[in-house]
Amino acid sequence: MPSFDPQFWRAAGHLEQFLKTRAGDSHPVTLERRSFLQLQVFTARLASVEQLDWQLSVQLVAQQLHAQLKACESQIANALERLTPRIFSPEAPDAAEIYEELIALQQEFEDCEVNLRRGTLSVVTEPVVLEDIDLGPFRIVLNWKAGPELVPSSPYTVEAISPRCPDDQSNITHPHVMRNRLCEGEATCAVQQALRAGRLTDFFQIINQVLHTYNRGSPYAPLSDWDGTECHACGAHVSDDSSYCPVCEAQVCDDCSSCCPHCETSACESCLQCCGHCDSEFCPGCAKVCRECEAVFCPDCLNPHHLCPECDHANESEELESNTASPPEETAPCVAVQSAGLGQIAVST
Repeated sequence: MPSFDPQFWRAAGHLEQFLKTRAGDSHPVTLERRSFLQLQVFTARLASVEQLDWQLSVQLVAQQLHAQLKACESQIANALERLTPRIFSPEAPDAAEIYEELIALQQEFEDCEVNLRRGTLSVVTEPVVLEDIDLGPFRIVLNWKAGPELVPSSPYTVEAISPRCPDDQSNITHPHVMRNRLCEGEATCAVQQALRAGRLTDFFQIINQVLHTYNRGSPYAPLSDWDGTECHACGAHVSDDSSYCPVCEAQVCDDCSSCCPHCETSACESCLQCCGHCDSEFCPGCAKVCRECEAVFCPDCLNPHHLCPECDHANESEELESNTASPPEETAPCVAVQSAGLGQIAVST
């Protein structure tokens, strides 16, 4: 069992008061009555013009009703957000429970620090590596003396220890961190509930998990802005020392790069061609054109006369047919010549 830590105990007392204050700090739930009355007016008006079959008026009133519905939807969403903590948030934990959380947090994170003067509790994450881009470790700082400059629902900051920023964007240290503020995305509710319940280990672990996750749909800056570009073929991030296609001059990842078996030149898959005869790949530098059909083949599939196998075979067949179909040479008819005296019978006188 870990020895008693007086600094953690004092921090637990401060955090107890902080969490109790936050539990009682509930924003009023309000809905504008006029907005919903106006919603009823537009609904009745739409039914009226539809009954009269006034098409232009139907379109206009439908647009007005749509806009009013969106306004009421926004009010309802805001009311739900303010009401949810009152329903699901448990009572704030006492100092003893918070102290146990601090001890567990120290065992979970190698670097866990309490600063009583500043009123902060912080941990340092492992280096964040997203798609081979090393962004380094981050310090997550919970401030129980947080003032109005911090978002009330998230009184913490995320600070890069060795900031690596994309070009001309020094306020962005992570695709989802701008000005030390983390875009929690779908984890927002989980982060708030863990903090309200005093589950400090869960609170820091959820944030740590978000930092180690890259959401392509909503970054402050895409990963391609960090010392690299996107693969020309598949869009994945590639570093500056990745494969470089000498044909199209594009950077590609290892999965989208192949080697020409004829000259061992590396090229992207889109620049390699497939031989129509043997199905082997070849780069443009090794491409050979048949002088008959003008199709492109690998260098192994053309004969010394620059003919592909099909054209070579066709030429041989033509020559054979030509030799077979030639008529025999005409010869003069043979005429029998009877020699003098042939067939005569000698008669004695």
